[in-house]
Amino acid sequence: SGGNEYFYLDVSNHGGLLSSWIAKYLFEKKQHGVSSETVSLEDADQLLVPLFLAGPRAHEVLSDYLNDAQSALPPIGKLSFCLLDARIAALIGHVPLKDLDAYIVLVNPQQVQILWRSLLSFPMVVPIGEADLMQILSHELPWLPASHNVDETSISQDIHNVHGFVRSSRDFIGGQALQ
Repeated sequence: SGGNEYFYLDVSNHGGLLSSWIAKYLFEKKQHGVSSETVSLEDADQLLVPLFLAGPRAHEVLSDYLNDAQSALPPIGKLSFCLLDARIAALIGHVPLKDLDAYIVLVNPQQVQILWRSLLSFPMVVPIGEADLMQILSHELPWLPASHNVDETSISQDIHNVHGFVRSSRDFIGGQALQ
């Protein structure tokens, strides 16, 4: 239904670690009867290919693919299912960035090449590499470069506060699960 589903995409080198931590957290909650048996974690790496579309005309480009008057791109911070060109099934997330209008478009591997070629037909769409993307996103997400460190990571307190990683009670989100 999508009503009770959550989605995360980890672009750091620690994606596997985050998935393991969430799986362990859910397992422990189920063991203590706190979580429903229907709660699960699914790895969609093989099911969906992410495309990142960002810039001042990102909304305009994606809107061009919406044929149905009832279809709409999701609001900031939300994820929705859309049929692009009435034939390409996609999950689209409107990424909540301060100075950059950005969307994550998740498409099945069989259709991603069709969408990719179609996106490149727009003169304003220019592909960039991962290094350039990380540099752009580092301005929006100051904690991102630290997340690529394969060793121990230390992030300054002001970044924790601004991005909501630390609660007002001074513990971090998920900290109670580790106690």
